[in-house]
Amino acid sequence: MPTETKFICISGATNVDLSGIFEELNGGTSYGTATNLKVGANDINTLFHASTSVDDRPSFNTGYRITVGGVATDLSAIFRRRGFVGINITTQPTTQIINNNASATFSIAATAAGTPAYQWYKNNSIISGATSTTYTTGALTTANDTDTYFCRVSYSGSSVDSNSVTTRIKPYVVSTATVPSPLLLDTGAFPVAVQCYANGSGTIKYSWFLNGVALTAQQEQSANLTNPSGHQYVFTLNASTKGNYTCKVTSNFDSVGSLSSALTAAIIPPIVTISTSQYIYNNTNSVSFSSSLSQGTAVTYKWYKDGNEINGATGNSYSFFMSSSTYGTYNARATNDGGFDDSNFITVYMNPLITINPSSQTVNAGSTAQFSVTAVGSPTLQYQWYKNGGLISGATNSSYTTPTLTSSDNGNTYYCIVSCSVSGTSTAISGTATLTVNYAPTIGVTKFDGTTLSYNLQSFSISNGSQFTIEIANVDDGNPNGSGSWYKWNGSTYVSLGVGSYSYALSQDDDSTDYYRYQLSNAYGTAYSYEIEVVTG
Repeated sequence: MPTETKFICISGATNVDLSGIFEELNGGTSYGTATNLKVGANDINTLFHASTSVDDRPSFNTGYRITVGGVATDLSAIFRRRGFVGINITTQPTTQIINNNASATFSIAATAAGTPAYQWYKNNSIISGATSTTYTTGALTTANDTDTYFCRVSYSGSSVDSNSVTTRIKPYVVSTATVPSPLLLDTGAFPVAVQCYANGSGTIKYSWFLNGVALTAQQEQSANLTNPSGHQYVFTLNASTKGNYTCKVTSNFDSVGSLSSALTAAIIPPIVTISTSQYIYNNTNSVSFSSSLSQGTAVTYKWYKDGNEINGATGNSYSFFMSSSTYGTYNARATNDGGFDDSNFITVYMNPLITINPSSQTVNAGSTAQFSVTAVGSPTLQYQWYKNGGLISGATNSSYTTPTLTSSDNGNTYYCIVSCSVSGTSTAISGTATLTVNYAPTIGVTKFDGTTLSYNLQSFSISNGSQFTIEIANVDDGNPNGSGSWYKWNGSTYVSLGVGSYSYALSQDDDSTDYYRYQLSNAYGTAYSYEIEVVTG
């Protein structure tokens, strides 16, 4: 503040300089207090002092009052300080908290009797061209923390300086790291560390999060975390401590701060394989699988057959005896806190095994017979039927139905060969089934003395008492074998002669005409020879 303040008296529109009369007592006084005045060498403080009106500002435009007889009369409309023109800073600049390498903008607002001028300073040096109510710096870092800024507001030869302010850099993450890197370890590995390095103004504070959840002191303790407020966490990796770690950095200037990128603490998942030196087995063979890990520790095992879990199979190996219920596809699953892995698949094949052989069949002529076989093995079984040792074309199912049977099919034999498509598997040959066809007997040829009859009731003449032979040939006794006899007509019916042989020699002594035939029967029918007419005379 000036050491001497001169005064003016307002008279109408004319300011009258009273500086030769009034001056401040003792060279002036500080802002906001009463101002002592003198005329020449005479102290008139008891008469004049600064007005205490709420609108008065001693440092700017202060009116005065006179006290007479203990009564104060306001003379602010008459007297005021000369040279103080009412500069008033209404908005002070403030310290700016900015991102690293960002610029800061300071602002000021002031009033005066007219338009004031502005000049910004940095570290008490004029900033060239910074003459606006705002000033924007260049890019700033923590190296600029000690820089100070203020603005000088001027009007009509007077000036007022703003508050001095600074800049502060928000905390920011410089780098993150995992030790070891990448952070993928076996369960229980130690030490495991996640690290965050940050910069910024003031004191940096680190707050750690696991999977987005702030780690409390209790959690940190259970996870064996160290330096809970520092830039590094060290812990034992297990199921409860794996996941994404992030670090929030704040300072005493900025509680929002910055968040690091996620550092994933992952447990190495297992990789499991199984192998076997053989994959084709016979029934009742012992089968054993063993698994091995190429990575991962602390695993548990489960074995599967055809995608279904095998109850109780929880070791790193699995054994069983081959049977019709155990062939199929096997694999192992290894699991730890890092995940699980399914091994390669091993398909176990079983050489075909016939469990039910085809049965022999007995049928009647004119019908069909069916033979079937039951077999186990894998993969899909293939069938081929044979008749009397010869391949039956198209007979490739587990059962075979014959065409309509005749007597010629009696005694046929049938069997089936079972195989599968996998190279190296063996075949199985079923037992042989025999076909029995039931049919009536047949007589093919009838003869008289060696002459074959051409038709029924063919007549032959002989001398009375001559011997002759009647016979049959091309005889099929039927199945089962029939029995027969020669018959002679007695005038009303044929009567058995009691001769069963196919050839019969006899004679006729009297002049007569007789009729003969052979009759052959079984349960399925009767065959008759041609009737032979023999005439004697």
